[in-house]
Amino acid sequence: MTFCIYTVGYGNKSISEFIQILKDNQIQVVVDVRSVPFSRYKSVFNRNVLEKHLADSGIGYMFKGSELGGLPKYPNLQTDNLPDYEKTRKTLPYQQGLSDLECGIELGYRIAILCTCLHHKDCHRNKLIGMDLARRGINVYHINKVGTIEAQTPLDFL
Repeated sequence: MTFCIYTVGYGNKSISEFIQILKDNQIQVVVDVRSVPFSRYKSVFNRNVLEKHLADSGIGYMFKGSELGGLPKYPNLQTDNLPDYEKTRKTLPYQQGLSDLECGIELGYRIAILCTCLHHKDCHRNKLIGMDLARRGINVYHINKVGTIEAQTPLDFL
């Protein structure tokens, strides 16, 4: 059986546009992988507000930014004040977060991991999480800014 996961960024979208994109792609659960699930500019995407909008639309929400976020809060996971993905990959919380995603996928849920970045190539959901899920044999697909699906390729990691 082939397992897959989707990624999506909300960027400058309205909440209604965002939810429609999720529905168009039959997403059942959004897993929020933002380290800080709040937005200064788009408060509708703050964790508690977003979770309610998704629930009202019949879409599940789970926060995993503590385990899978791209901006580690611990200085030992940074190099030159930047996130160090190789160090993050070796942590137990990160590995547990990946395992949690795998369990959801294996249970048959159509999951999209969410971050702010509209373009997956610029985001840790591709360069960190997507890469590691692909290494585990999971097909990773990115829902792009117009709502269509792009398969992840090795070039996405560059």
